[in-house]
Amino acid sequence: MDALPIMEETDVPFKSRHPGKMHACGHDAHTAMLLAAARILQERARAGTLAGTVRLIFQPAEEGGAGGKRMVDGGALRGVSAAFALHVSPKIPAGYVGSRPGMLLAGSGRFNATVWGKGGHAAMPQFTADPILAAAHVVSSLQAIVSRETDPFASRVVSVTQFHGGSADNVIPDTVTLRGTYRATTKEGLADLERRIADIIDAQARVFGCRGSVDYGMMDTVQAAAADDTDTGAAASDGGASGGAASGDAGVSESSAAAEAAEAGGFCSSAGGGTAEGTCSASSTGSTGSSSSSSSSSSSSSSGHIESSAAEVPPLSEPPAEPLADPLGYDWPPTRIPAYPPTVNDVSMHALGRAVVRKLLGSSAYLEVDPWMAGEDFSFYQEAVPGAMFFLGVGASGENKSGDNNTTSSSSPPLHSPVFTINEDALPIGVALHVGFVEGFFLEKRAQA
Repeated sequence: MDALPIMEETDVPFKSRHPGKMHACGHDAHTAMLLAAARILQERARAGTLAGTVRLIFQPAEEGGAGGKRMVDGGALRGVSAAFALHVSPKIPAGYVGSRPGMLLAGSGRFNATVWGKGGHAAMPQFTADPILAAAHVVSSLQAIVSRETDPFASRVVSVTQFHGGSADNVIPDTVTLRGTYRATTKEGLADLERRIADIIDAQARVFGCRGSVDYGMMDTVQAAAADDTDTGAAASDGGASGGAASGDAGVSESSAAAEAAEAGGFCSSAGGGTAEGTCSASSTGSTGSSSSSSSSSSSSSSGHIESSAAEVPPLSEPPAEPLADPLGYDWPPTRIPAYPPTVNDVSMHALGRAVVRKLLGSSAYLEVDPWMAGEDFSFYQEAVPGAMFFLGVGASGENKSGDNNTTSSSSPPLHSPVFTINEDALPIGVALHVGFVEGFFLEKRAQA
């Protein structure tokens, strides 16, 4: 479970025991909900009423570490046909769920730029090539990409979030470094932003007699240090070949310093139905919960079971003395993070999930939300299989119900806040939705058989 480098200021009994590390994005809630859903699905599998295979994926490194891509590359979706995800949202009151078909969240990436100049005495700037001045013009010129080059109906964001240069008042430094993020609603838009960011950094640096370069996806040293302090469980296992099986993966507890926008909790997936075997996988990521499924070629069974592939993990009462090995064999912390693709809900999977929400909570409980420029690595799963992501309301009762992701009720602190907490009445709802997504998928596949 990803944490964030935040000093928690809540008074809840489950407040972080680690100074400077906080579950400020609901990943602990996501994991709890998926574990409870796993128990229910296991009971139904043993009773012979689970009509397919469910895979539960407890994914690390959503907070900027592209853990979703690592899980996909490691085979977490092998044999899977669909995926569903839940993420808590304090902007929506408990008892309501938000989503939309098509583009839900933007794609996002990060850049690290360096401007090299010629340092010298601040009293004699004529003998220098001032990288501070050049970098300042880079910052202002980058904003023109959105304001003057982008179609107003094609949302994009370029934000410079770090500017580092110099160490003395009377010395012009040799170099300046800039860091930031870029976001777009299409992969083509992300590629275009990368090209223009590089062009502007190079050109503006040369205007002032300096030179500039940019690298994409580099994790900074603060993020890497925080991400290195992790506890990691096992990766998802492949679905079984006979009957329906649900696979549970060991959880991941890790601290990652990237604050890469929205993340979701557990996810669960399912496929197949009727007398055909189905595969459904559910997983809890650092921030996203999701479920995926696939149909198998065998038709010998309509019941399901849950299979598990988990590393030995220490008791929950005490944190492990040493981090567990990464089960996928990746080096951690990573030094380079790929851009997150846009999170695009498959129309049919979104419709199925919406129907489940309305059946369980009533027709008015579903809110169609606006697209959001935050990023989410559930998008890597959606590139591999049809999937849909939903926001589970965890805000206080009586909050804004418009589904406007850009409006936050003052009574519920936002994600990534030191005082973020959730309305725990929403937890059973999330559990029911995970189970409902799985069973709804199996029922639909049975109807199509």
